[in-house]
Amino acid sequence: MERKSENIQRAIVQELNNIMVENDQVVVVNADIALLFKDGPDSISCPDRVLDVGIAEQNMIGFASGLAYSGKTVFTTTIAEMAVARVIEQIRLDGCYPDLNINMFGQGRGFAYGIGGNSHIITEDFAMLRGIPNIKIIIPADAREARKVMHEALSVNGTKYIAISRGNTPNVYEDDYEFHIGKAVTMRDGMDVTIIAVGDMVAPALDAVEILKEKGINARMINMHTLKPLDHEAVIKAAKETGAILTVETHNVLGGLGSAVSEVVCEECPIPMKKMGAPDQFSKVGPMNELIAHLGLDAEHIAAETEKLIQRK
Repeated sequence: MERKSENIQRAIVQELNNIMVENDQVVVVNADIALLFKDGPDSISCPDRVLDVGIAEQNMIGFASGLAYSGKTVFTTTIAEMAVARVIEQIRLDGCYPDLNINMFGQGRGFAYGIGGNSHIITEDFAMLRGIPNIKIIIPADAREARKVMHEALSVNGTKYIAISRGNTPNVYEDDYEFHIGKAVTMRDGMDVTIIAVGDMVAPALDAVEILKEKGINARMINMHTLKPLDHEAVIKAAKETGAILTVETHNVLGGLGSAVSEVVCEECPIPMKKMGAPDQFSKVGPMNELIAHLGLDAEHIAAETEKLIQRK
């Protein structure tokens, strides 16, 4: 399905600009990506509150925690692999342990930097973070949802990992959409099966629902934009009402969305499940679209796997 698209990184800069003009307590700390904020027509109006620590991601979180202790609301941002894998101890002890209000953007997660190889690809970030107490993990599906996340983050205390893709992303929401941390969104209703997706897999999951509809299968589609705290109620309701759940994500099939949903299903309402995502191995190198196609994470394959799942009910 053809959709209009919007640059998700530019949307974040634009919304940060609006927030910082209105609130002089908001500070941005970034690790060597200051050009996103200081060049071009969308440059930040408050450059004195955009601080670049260079290629020193551990320092970025330590610096942010000091600002948060002083009462500032902090947004940090860098490439997702470096925002998590390189900084896990600082996230755990400097952010989550004191439960500080640090909002960490991980830009270009999954395969968005696929041509950069495994130093820039990350499909393990959710698994690395899920077990840390106090953290919130949020994965916007498009630029509009990313804007909503930023405003919600201002009103909800605590350390948050906000994982986004890169560049132009297809719009799946209208501007009047309401976002709340920890509250999943049922984007399509159905009673035959449920597809639960996050982030860059929401658009192909919606397309898969349309493919299934043409075959007489009415699939429910849920955007589980918050991985932690997970919306248990939405998962249990889907399990009881549709009898089968397929999850899809650009994350390792271990430790991410599929694992989180499985934990709830196993304890509360055991039903057939299928987890689609990245295999438990390091990624091949290449453009994001080619890597996603190679793994079969497109609408056609999602629909086909959903049909197979229904046969297990």
